[in-house]
Amino acid sequence: MKKVIEVALPEYDNLMVVSTDGSGTVRATGKTKRRRRPNRKPRFPKTIKVHLRNAEDADSLAKLLKRPLKTDPASRKIAFEAKIDRATNQVVIKSRYKQSAWKFIEGERKKYRPKLRRKWNRDTFYRDHWIDMVPFDQEPDLPWLTYQISFSSDEDLIAFAKVVKQVLSATKSIWHPDRVSNDYTKRVWVGTKEDMSSPRYPIFIVSAERPHIQLTARSLMRMGLKFYVMVEPQEYEVYRRLMPENATVLRLSAGNHGNGPGVARNACWNYAKDVLKQRRFWCMDDNIDGWYRLHVNHRYRCGDGTPFRVLEDFVDRYENVPLAGFQYRFFKAPDHKHFPFMRNTRIYSCALMATGDENFKQRGRYNEDTIQSIDIMKSGQCT
Repeated sequence: MKKVIEVALPEYDNLMVVSTDGSGTVRATGKTKRRRRPNRKPRFPKTIKVHLRNAEDADSLAKLLKRPLKTDPASRKIAFEAKIDRATNQVVIKSRYKQSAWKFIEGERKKYRPKLRRKWNRDTFYRDHWIDMVPFDQEPDLPWLTYQISFSSDEDLIAFAKVVKQVLSATKSIWHPDRVSNDYTKRVWVGTKEDMSSPRYPIFIVSAERPHIQLTARSLMRMGLKFYVMVEPQEYEVYRRLMPENATVLRLSAGNHGNGPGVARNACWNYAKDVLKQRRFWCMDDNIDGWYRLHVNHRYRCGDGTPFRVLEDFVDRYENVPLAGFQYRFFKAPDHKHFPFMRNTRIYSCALMATGDENFKQRGRYNEDTIQSIDIMKSGQCT
């Protein structure tokens, strides 16, 4: 029988006050201005960029669109018109060209050039700091040629999606043929050093009302890592039964406090500092399905705790980094240029926090992680 570890509920400023008009309504402190809702732009006409890798892909696109394609700028803007036969569910494309003309005609064209970056956001800045770290090379994967396809109605857009066999809900650009979007799950990246396979600092997961859906816990289990799970007392028994052996479930002293997850995160802060005597700790949400490494335009699923140890070693070099973390996967497209780290930005979902300054604890019933990032940047300690 495991011992029940209870963590005291810390004092917490939720930035909410009860109104004095007798209604008992809880309102946020501070003044808020009502913003006018901007007029929504019409959905159509809509334009999507189609990126191609080589002449063979361009020739394939020409056959799908049933028209010749050229390299001159005027010919790279195409208005797509089609209908869907309701009886056969087939796409009928309006074409005024013979089938023998459905091909790509190559000519002279200008080469793509990468966009210039801001002065501080340059390669030399990062090379001066990213020393003795894991290799990182992420240059833009520029297309060989790009066409702009415009649509005047939903029917045209749906027909084009059927032709290229891709989802085009809120897409601004696609590659043809489509890249295999989930191939990175088949490649696993594991560190080469045994002492780098597990993090130096403890890992905490803050969870509530999700005992049966533990994505973060399952991801850490696959990586072979130990971790803590902070829950409220009314859910402790359920979590304790469902958690694996490498998880330690911590119970808050009180539940249903209504102040948001910041209370539990600050409790993890106190436990890491006072009980575990650690200068840093990891605090994560419970809905993370995995960690990935981006390198040379490819993603690799992380198979052990090396990414945590890499970030810890890098952050420990500096004295003015009280908060660090990983970037969301969907913010880092594998075909764009990226740098190994960003500075002075917000940290969400998976954070490496320093336990030194109590002023940097989370506060606020809502957006507590945003408030924490702003508090740290406003302090002037991060440069």
